[in-house]
Amino acid sequence: MSIGRIAADILKAMDMAVLAREAPGEYRLIDTPPAFYDKIFPPGPDGPCSTPWQHSDMLNFFYESAEEFFASGENGVISSGNWEEDGLIGHNQALTAEAVSYGDTRAVTVRLLTESYARRRDMLRKARTLLLEREVMQNDITRYKHKASTDGLTRLLNRATFRELLEEKAAAARETGKNLALLMLDVDNFKRVNDTYGHQAGDQVLCALSDLLRANLRQEDLLGRYGGEEFIAAVPGVTEAQLSAVAEKLRKKTSETVAGPDLPMFTVSVGCTMYRFGEHTDECIRRADMGLYAAKQGGKNTVRMF
Repeated sequence: MSIGRIAADILKAMDMAVLAREAPGEYRLIDTPPAFYDKIFPPGPDGPCSTPWQHSDMLNFFYESAEEFFASGENGVISSGNWEEDGLIGHNQALTAEAVSYGDTRAVTVRLLTESYARRRDMLRKARTLLLEREVMQNDITRYKHKASTDGLTRLLNRATFRELLEEKAAAARETGKNLALLMLDVDNFKRVNDTYGHQAGDQVLCALSDLLRANLRQEDLLGRYGGEEFIAAVPGVTEAQLSAVAEKLRKKTSETVAGPDLPMFTVSVGCTMYRFGEHTDECIRRADMGLYAAKQGGKNTVRMF
């Protein structure tokens, strides 16, 4: 048996039709095509169809790409991918085509995919569905984590999350030897704002202060709502003098801020301290709180370093 005969038998077994390109736009069907070919692409008076792209929109689209590929003179293979075409092939079937260029040989192959294609397609659809479900679940988890770690009103870190992340900042400070500072701020006369203007006005004040702090602290600084009208910030890499300047800037900007129409300006008291290497962060927070207490006792709208 000749090599050509063996090759033809292999192509039949693969349910593949081969059209050899003899000139631009001119093709000749190699040997007897597989059974599916005549059913999909009706034969003419001269025998099997040598222009299947005239019967398929998708194949016609690929044919134009194949002609450009052949005209380029490049060696290689380009594929149409798999496509399903209503009115041309049956359910759970797909067609695929390739343009092959090697040396002086130019050919287009057309193949029908049946049961194996359907199984593969169903598996891919299931995999895509599972992937989408996983992405939705991951987005939900991320959203819930964010919701659990932030304060619902101000969108700052809540107390528990701030304390947890402060431990990480302290560990980094110990490893690098860089300073770490802590600020605690409290809105002055906040109860009077609530009693006079209502709790909604009090919420506006808290949101205005959180926006101000977020805008005037660095991205690397840690910022949280510690409770009620009290806020806390961890500021790495600053000296005591720089810490005092940061605290004073925040105090001054706050005193110039209006939370909303018909609401008065408000002020904050600020307590500051430097982290001491090796101590527990609770001790550092306690000192900042004592500085805040001293600022309140000293007349409010002021900064105290402890």
